[in-house]
Amino acid sequence: MNVVLNKGVSDMGLVATPVYYKDDSCHWRWQVNARNGEIIDASSEGFSSKTNAVKNYELNHVSESDS
Repeated sequence: MNVVLNKGVSDMGLVATPVYYKDDSCHWRWQVNARNGEIIDASSEGFSSKTNAVKNYELNHVSESDS
C-alpha cells in the first residue's frame, strides 16, 4: 500500500485523516485510521483516479455544519 495524501477533516470534534492509496489492482481507495492504527472507515470500491476517490470520501463525510 502506498500512502499518497493526507487531508485532515473534523468529525464530531475529533480529527480524522483519510489516507489515499493505490491498491494491488491500481485503483485508488481511501481509509481512515484511529490513533491506535485500527481502520475505522474505508472505501467499499476502487476508483480510476485519485480525484474520484477524494470526491467519494468528501461525499460520504459531509457534516450538517458543512452543508
